[in-house]
Amino acid sequence: MLLGKRSSATHNAQMVPVPLLLILLASSGTALAGILSGGVPDTNFPGLKVWYDAATIGVGDGNPVSAWSNSAPTANAATNGVSGRDPSWVASGVNGLPAVQFDGVDDQLIMAVNLFNVHNSTLTYFALIQSTDTAAHIIGYGSSSAGYLTSYGAGLIINGTPGVKANSANNGVFTTAPGEHPDTVAVAAVASNASSKIYLNGLLHNTDHQGLVTPYNYSRATLGASDGSASGDARDPFDGSISEILVYGALTASEIDEVNGYLTNKYALTSEPLFVGDEPNPDFSKLRVWYDAGSIGVGVGNPVTAWTNSAAETNTATVQTGGREPVWTDTGINNLPTVIFDGVDDQLVIPNNIFAVNSLPLSYFAVIQSTDTTAHLIGSGSSSPGYRTSLGAGLLIDESAVAVKAISGGSSLFLPALTTDYANGALVTAIACDYASSIGTGGLVESNDVVSVLRNGGYAVAGLGAATGNGGGTARDPFDGSVSEILVYGYLTATEIAQIETYLLDKYFPTPLTGMIITVR
Repeated sequence: MLLGKRSSATHNAQMVPVPLLLILLASSGTALAGILSGGVPDTNFPGLKVWYDAATIGVGDGNPVSAWSNSAPTANAATNGVSGRDPSWVASGVNGLPAVQFDGVDDQLIMAVNLFNVHNSTLTYFALIQSTDTAAHIIGYGSSSAGYLTSYGAGLIINGTPGVKANSANNGVFTTAPGEHPDTVAVAAVASNASSKIYLNGLLHNTDHQGLVTPYNYSRATLGASDGSASGDARDPFDGSISEILVYGALTASEIDEVNGYLTNKYALTSEPLFVGDEPNPDFSKLRVWYDAGSIGVGVGNPVTAWTNSAAETNTATVQTGGREPVWTDTGINNLPTVIFDGVDDQLVIPNNIFAVNSLPLSYFAVIQSTDTTAHLIGSGSSSPGYRTSLGAGLLIDESAVAVKAISGGSSLFLPALTTDYANGALVTAIACDYASSIGTGGLVESNDVVSVLRNGGYAVAGLGAATGNGGGTARDPFDGSVSEILVYGYLTATEIAQIETYLLDKYFPTPLTGMIITVR
């Protein structure tokens, strides 16, 4: 379904997983039958290379794990090579099932056979982990020296978010899933030296490799910390638990789905609703900001000094300079409340800048009414003139078109829509990311190119109605128009995006306006 079109999807059906189910795929291959038998992995499946299941370890709760046997037919147990580096066995991990806990200091198990070296990058990984670690080696091989987590070796890592490294004889790739930390999302990644992809909850999030991996043919593969050159190091140690890991050769899409279903069912990944009744769920973990003019009760024509965030996260937008208050009215779009900004200096400051570097992706939904041609809507931006489209991140209006800016640690983008008529109201939907964005109107994609590269400026303060840079008191590029409702989420699936759009369309536009929807995705 094209984003931006009215959807018949129900609001309260969509759920998202909470523990991490990490699935990494190295390439596609020919179909093979019987990947599961009786609902569990079939050890006779010819592509199965490694199966580490914490349930096969019976050392007792809290005791050290000196060896993790391979349940696949190939001999490839993972054993402790250095005394004192044993991870611990946990009897009750995810869903009350066993797990192996790594301490994030030096815990490490050494695999008997290195499956991940040069010429062996066609592998499909599945791992069930729980962790809040942001820089760690999970399985595979990597350098024994510091500073090479993302550039040497092959396998699964965490670099802010899950990543996969793949090697070949001459080069390699490193790809990460941008956005939120993976302990609360399902991740799938295709790792190959030709074309890499990473999915979050089934939706494509990244299609480009972020750098070449140095094709060192290290001898040692490990779990929990790397030591590629077998020098006795425990580099980039993992702080978290691993319940199960399976490594296959190339699999078909249906085989991947089968193993995914096996792990999801086994570990009973808990879920949360996107909606509660007909309203967005304020406790939904991905909801960062929800400003609804209907929650303000100051009286018609009175100033708005604070706009409470209806999401669980505390992030009330407030006036920091007297006289810059927008005003409230109860007769906005569809005769519903709205907040009117004067286009001169009205501004609300958002204390927690969720638009800063490395916060991507962000999913914006905004109901606005305006004839402004140059303005800052929400997000971060410069407090100096001339940088509206080149510094910061968020929603803005440039040359009469709504646009989205996004910044990350290494790259940035600016994408404008083509539709320019917001005088009668518009629903703006924007998925801001630093890898594959597109923009369109009425559900039709108009552009999928990065129009220009932004400077990588991460401002401390976010603003609603005007930019303020680092909070120096300026009100740059003020918005002349009204804002009825804004919701900002982290990563959402296509179904979830459609459900939020339907909620806002039904609420504000029971009779759709031609060309009123701006879609950035």
